[in-house]
Amino acid sequence: RAIVKRLYHYKAEAKRNGDEPFYLFVKQLLNSVYGKLVQLVPKEGKLVATTCWQPVYGAVITANTRIRISQVAQKYQSVVAVHTDSVISEKELPLDCGNDIGQWTLTVQGLGVILGCGCYQIEDKVRMRGFPFNGSLFELLNKSPPVIPMSSHRAYSWRLVSANGWPNKQINLFTDIVKDLNINFDTKRDWDGRWLDGNDVLSTRLYSMPKMVLRN
Repeated sequence: RAIVKRLYHYKAEAKRNGDEPFYLFVKQLLNSVYGKLVQLVPKEGKLVATTCWQPVYGAVITANTRIRISQVAQKYQSVVAVHTDSVISEKELPLDCGNDIGQWTLTVQGLGVILGCGCYQIEDKVRMRGFPFNGSLFELLNKSPPVIPMSSHRAYSWRLVSANGWPNKQINLFTDIVKDLNINFDTKRDWDGRWLDGNDVLSTRLYSMPKMVLRN
């Protein structure tokens, strides 16, 4: 715990000083801690536990985080979305905010739009899961059709190359990637309607619920 608190202090200090590379580096270390506690490594056809193997601690960390997120979502009707360790609310929430471990932090506030899981914008913070996008989601949706073509110039990661069985020479090879963004892409949830186009997204609110699978 002492090491985690030290890293947390480094992260907060880097954020105050505007040292983004070091901030992201320490953040990645912190975010990987609980994953390492439950990691199994494939070796000679078997899954082998590492020296960090502490599944009980890993389970407790993730479970307690989900509990706190769920409590906030159930208590405040203004919460419109939840993520791994954060919530999006239409109103300011009376939460315990601060810079210590376990406290909440206000990351960004302002005008927002949510298309679905992993795709949203709040003020100048844009999240487009699975696709690098540096523009404005508001501008992208303005007068757009229901399917929006998007392009990006980026390198193939080793994960993508490995997953598709491509030649290793394509790792870190830059290329133009085109992706179609369907404004009704989120089929993992049950929505009470469908948007007609980008302007409809900006003017019409739709509600959604998690899909329920019932088994006998």
